[in-house]
Amino acid sequence: RQTLLFSATISDEINRIAQRYMKFPVAVSVDNQVDPSQLYQKYYDVPGDMKFSLLVHLLELEKKGVVMIFCNTRRNVDKLTKNLNQKHLYSLAIHGGLSQNRRNDTLKAFHSRETLILVCTDVAARGLDIKDVSHIYNFDIPATGTEYIHRIGRTARAGKNGIAISFVSSGDHSEFRQIC
Repeated sequence: RQTLLFSATISDEINRIAQRYMKFPVAVSVDNQVDPSQLYQKYYDVPGDMKFSLLVHLLELEKKGVVMIFCNTRRNVDKLTKNLNQKHLYSLAIHGGLSQNRRNDTLKAFHSRETLILVCTDVAARGLDIKDVSHIYNFDIPATGTEYIHRIGRTARAGKNGIAISFVSSGDHSEFRQIC
């Protein structure tokens, strides 16, 4: 029997499990696919009640590009998607609360560029093959630096430029300092 583990990062806990239960495990790694010189990172310190207005403003300024917007909860994803659609910024939601068929349909629409905005939880930060993402928005700040890396790792791939923008509100400062 052969067991393979794939991840952009492997936590210490997973590494200990691998060492304990696998015989002669071998780690294979590739060069970093995200070129830091191609990735522009920016944050806005904005009151929580102004985040949506700022996001709409930035999306309207940048009419082209493939966008992923990350939220921390399913509820926030659904609410943000609904509000963006009301502003005629057509977007689709993806999170773990959707059926597999619905997630597949959403990804198909995003891949075919029927929509250029995908609002998602961290379920879309890993393991999905999503090409040519130009902008990452952290509408909600992730809890850990690893989650941040996975999110922004969706852009600036294969020699292309990418932009990662984070919205930092009053309750986010300690998490954001840790990420920095």
